Amino acid sequence: MKIELSKQFKEGRLNTPFFKDIQAMSDEELKLIFDFMQSIEQGKRLRGKNKPSWIDDNLNDIPNTEVYQENNIWHYHCGPYANSTSYCPMSDLKMNLNGETSGPVIHYQKISDEHIVIIAFSPQHEPFPRAWDTPNPIIDRTE
Repeated sequence: MKIELSKQFKEGRLNTPFFKDIQAMSDEELKLIFDFMQSIEQGKRLRGKNKPSWIDDNLNDIPNTEVYQENNIWHYHCGPYANSTSYCPMSDLKMNLNGETSGPVIHYQKISDEHIVIIAFSPQHEPFPRAWDTPNPIIDRTE
């Protein structure tokens, strides 16, 4: 799978409770990104929740998220995870509503089943940021 980092994510300086660019990330946060990318490249199964950002857990469309659907924006709960007995891994970045949740999430654009672009990192997951929220790198960085 081809994995890219958006130019804005690599070079930006965003540093808010809900979005951080690489240059503002701690070593622990950078490790979450690196582990995610490495696991995908090595074909490892991922334990976190992974889903399109325009639907809820009941597969209903979320109001005012049309732009996420148009740009195929997904997010992955990258850990750290609470100690849990539930383990429902997935591979190939398929939807995994039963995966483990975490505060931090990685937002990415699924260009195809074989190509993603990481566009944002949230140290604290704010479910379903609205398209008009500012700053919203999820919208600003789509291809």
